[in-house]
Amino acid sequence: MENEKVINLKSRKPFKLNISIIVILVILIYIICCLVIYLSKDKIVAYEVNQGSLVIKNTYRGFIVRDEVVKYSKDAGNINYFVREGQKLAVNEIVYSVDNSGKVNDIISQIGSEKTVLSDEDVLDIKNKLSNFKLSYTDGNFENVYAFKSDLNESITDYLNENVMDIVNDKLDDMGDANAYTLVNNNQTGVVVYGVDGYENFKTDAITNDIFNEANYRYNNLKNKTYILANAPAYKLVVSEKWSVIIQLNDTQLKLLKNKTTVNITFLKDNLSCSVPISIIENKTGNYAKLDFDKYMIRYVRDRFIDIEINESSIEGFKVPNSSIIQKELFTIPEKYYQSLASKDKGFVTKNTDGDFVTISPTIYYHKDGNYYVKTDEVTEGTILYYEDEAYAIGSKETLDGVFCINKGYAVFKVIEKLDSDNEYTIVKTKTSYGLSLYDHIILNAQGINEEEIIY
Repeated sequence: MENEKVINLKSRKPFKLNISIIVILVILIYIICCLVIYLSKDKIVAYEVNQGSLVIKNTYRGFIVRDEVVKYSKDAGNINYFVREGQKLAVNEIVYSVDNSGKVNDIISQIGSEKTVLSDEDVLDIKNKLSNFKLSYTDGNFENVYAFKSDLNESITDYLNENVMDIVNDKLDDMGDANAYTLVNNNQTGVVVYGVDGYENFKTDAITNDIFNEANYRYNNLKNKTYILANAPAYKLVVSEKWSVIIQLNDTQLKLLKNKTTVNITFLKDNLSCSVPISIIENKTGNYAKLDFDKYMIRYVRDRFIDIEINESSIEGFKVPNSSIIQKELFTIPEKYYQSLASKDKGFVTKNTDGDFVTISPTIYYHKDGNYYVKTDEVTEGTILYYEDEAYAIGSKETLDGVFCINKGYAVFKVIEKLDSDNEYTIVKTKTSYGLSLYDHIILNAQGINEEEIIY
């Protein structure tokens, strides 16, 4: 027992949670919670307000007015044309023949294609037509393919007919029937068109909305007929290079174009762009614009209706995204009720429960047209305001457009006054009371944001 060793085991002290550990744990939990909330919350993106403008391209369906003269046939018979549509005619140039006997038609049907080949000039012209159509073609205007096919067939026929006349004369001379048909000469210069629609004598001062109803439009293609009656239309001439396109305008378009003297346009048919004079026509039926041209007439000589695009620059102002714009309902108060009471700051004068005059100062969002626009939840509807011996009960409301400004780190509603807009942006008026200022930061997507919400 003497050699026996005694070992004393020290007891372990119990764990004590001191205040420093508690503080560290609380801070750590707070940081984790803030991080989770931040990562799960939709990100709010700010947009800086800058000066800008919009270039708006409006598309219009135009009605073409030209100086046109219809030419009528004196005789009845089989008709054959010898001039290409769209060609400029000189005086005494042969346009068509009228055949009473039918011999000319027989000769034309007997002429072999080897004798009526296209010239190099004709082939080049056809290639140019194909190239221009290819450049202007889009999937959206596929229906134009059929119209182009018809035009191309007519052009080829016209080219061939120009070469047929000499052959017909030689054949009839050989048969001794040189007088078997009547050749008709043109009696004035102009561009030939083989179609009439009843608008050849139309004047711009007769414009109405009914003109643009294409459901009632009828085009009589004269080349589809092989036999013509006496006194029936044979062809028409466009006798002047000057022509016009008339378009309909709504109130917004009228406002944009009314003070302009020229506009930049694009013909959607072939993407030709040019600058032209513009004038406004206002009558009982509506508002119209007239675009005047002194060239390109031959290019669109067969068209009565045509699609054009006008580049319209809107008024400059602050440029804000449409996604930033929201609406807010506000009380309207006549401006005369905004006044000072004794030496106090300005506000709206009312009475307290003791019947004493006091000043209230709800948030003012806007001042326009003799009214102040104030926050609805800072004043009770029906509150009586006083000005001298007059009284006004608060109650009239109006909904205004605005954005959330976040310069101070939280959302503040600012009223905007729209000047113009497109699908993405709106131009708003500058230098408005209580409104936006240059370089203000606003919320890019305002949907779901509450006023006075802390942003950062």
